[in-house]
Amino acid sequence: MRLSLAILAAVSLAFAGFAAPAALAQDAGLYDAPIPADAGFVRMIARDGAAGATLPVGDRTLTTGADGVSPYAIFKQGRYPAGSGAVDVAAGTFTTVVVDPATGALAALADAPLASPKASGIHVYNLSALPSVTLFAPEFERVVVDAVAPGETKGRAFGEGSLVLEVRAGDRSVAVFPKRAIGRRQAVSVIVFGSADAPRAVLVDNTVVRR
Repeated sequence: MRLSLAILAAVSLAFAGFAAPAALAQDAGLYDAPIPADAGFVRMIARDGAAGATLPVGDRTLTTGADGVSPYAIFKQGRYPAGSGAVDVAAGTFTTVVVDPATGALAALADAPLASPKASGIHVYNLSALPSVTLFAPEFERVVVDAVAPGETKGRAFGEGSLVLEVRAGDRSVAVFPKRAIGRRQAVSVIVFGSADAPRAVLVDNTVVRR
């Protein structure tokens, strides 16, 4: 079963006036059954954005969808063999494992935790060769997530609503996503792939899958 995963924040932010990010933490309250207190969440992203890429983690296999991203899966805290390496899962944490399908190399990114059932959230991942990417809300002329370096992720919370999102690299527009609603207890990820000459970006809903 796949469920919408909320990445939430400690403050409620209006689209017309983004404030500085606050301390972040995830909320497990959105699931129709409680998440075990000793559990964490792990997903994978294929560095090249490929669909159908797989990563065995313990006795489970994560598989990327059409946008190169898998849902989060729930794991009890502990250390799990994962492909050519291992992943450490701590209770209450969210981890994204970036996999290079060509080499099998792994890079585990700790997703910025966010917490408040009244907010929405966005994570940005720069898996491209661009030296920095910024997520912008052009309707409001506001930066949503600023200066994400290669191999880095940053998170951001805001109040529910609808907005257009644009990925920029300096003065260059990389991608513009049409206006969409993001409600309370919802979150999305913006992932930038590719070379500096030909980057591309995708926007995906954060989801969790249960066995």
